[in-house]
This record gives sequence, C-alpha cells and structure tokens, in this order.
Amino acid sequence: FGEYERALRLYRVDLAVTIKAFGEVHEDVGITYNNMALVHQAQGQNAEALECYTKAVAIYKATVGENSASIADTYNNMGDVYRQLDQPDKALEHLTKSLAICKAVGGEDHTSTGQTYASLGNLCDDMGRHDEALEHFTKALGIFQSTLGENHASTADLYGNMAIVYDNMGQREQALAFHHKALASKRLTLGETHPQTALTMFNLGLVYQEEDPAFAMALLQEAHNIFSAKLGPDHPHTQLCAEHLQMEEE
Repeated sequence: FGEYERALRLYRVDLAVTIKAFGEVHEDVGITYNNMALVHQAQGQNAEALECYTKAVAIYKATVGENSASIADTYNNMGDVYRQLDQPDKALEHLTKSLAICKAVGGEDHTSTGQTYASLGNLCDDMGRHDEALEHFTKALGIFQSTLGENHASTADLYGNMAIVYDNMGQREQALAFHHKALASKRLTLGETHPQTALTMFNLGLVYQEEDPAFAMALLQEAHNIFSAKLGPDHPHTQLCAEHLQMEEE
C-alpha cells in the first residue's frame, strides 16, 4: 500500500522538475502523467487516473501526434478505467481507437495490439458477449506467446481472464485449467505476494467454493491478506474479498 504512495510522491517531484525544464507541453510530461495515472488506477482511484490520462493524451497529441504508440497505450488504459466505472460505451470508444492506432503503428502482431485485444475481451465478457471475448483473448494469446513468451505477466493475466470467461460460460473444467495456469505463471513472474497473484487466488477460490469450501476459504484468506498489505483496506479488491470471506463464514 505504501509503495503506491511513495511512487506518487516521486512522480510529483519528477513532474515538477520536468515542467520547469521543458514546459507544460513536452512528451516527458505526458509520460509522467501517464505513470501517475497507472498508480492511481492500481489503487482503484479511477477519477484521478482519468484526469492524469486525459492530460497525457492532450500532451501527446501536441507533441508526438495522434497516431503514436504512447497515445494508443493511454487510450487502452482509459478504456480499462471506463470499464471499471461500468461505462461500456466509453470503454469501447477508447479501446477501438487504441486498436486502430496499434495496428497502424506496430502491426497486427505487436504486443500493444495484443494488449488491446485483451482489454476488448474483458469488456465483451462484462457485456455477456462471451464468444467475442474468447475470440479477442485467443488473438491476444497468440501475440503474447510469440512476443513475450509463456512465462510473462501479461500472458498470465490473459490465462486468468480466459478462465473467467469459461467460468461464465459454465465450462468449469476449462476455467480451472486456465486459473491454475495463471496462478503458476504469476507466482513465477510476479511472486507470491503480488496483488495480481492474489487476484488469481481470489478468482480460483470462487470456482472452488462449491466443490471444496475449505480450499476456497484458504485461497480467499490468502488473497485478502495480500490485498490488505499491498493495496490497503479501502481498495475495491480488498473489500470484495472481505465480503466473500464473510459469506463463506456464514
């Protein structure tokens, strides 16, 4: 939890120094705003994240142009925030922009293109369009496996997202297989106590609730401990995990 606060303090210092050196409208200023937004987003502070992303986009447009990798990545991040805010139309608008720029700048097989396909998959799953979600995820997986490799955090995230889609489609065995792939990869690439590792533990615990309640409770408790330590008690992940633990205890 304290790591994010320290990161924001450092970025604020960096922002002040960069603005003093180069002025408000400089690519490096946009990069710092984007980095600050990522930290806010990781803490569930979506309004603050959008404010920083919007500033970054305006600076990128003025310095590197509309069709740049920096803008594409920021549009993708904004799409993810709007998804969290349950604004699917806004999310789709920004992700569609991101995908078009990614393809134009890096091509179909670029990592950024894969990341946008993954974000579109998450959005489609939220909207109940599970077949479309799997189609996007399958494209993303092919790109990640060829560019990043099997044991990479982005590939691990994708396995977890695909597991959720299979679970939503009632394909439990497929869901479990992908959740276990995601957990093994995240433990290897991010470590045991990373919030993303905890998120996979949480999702896996939900799948095991009916079949093995004791194992599910152990996973949920471990995830909650990590969320509390790394993200703080007020983060949405921490609170959601606490709610499920309370339901399990009842």
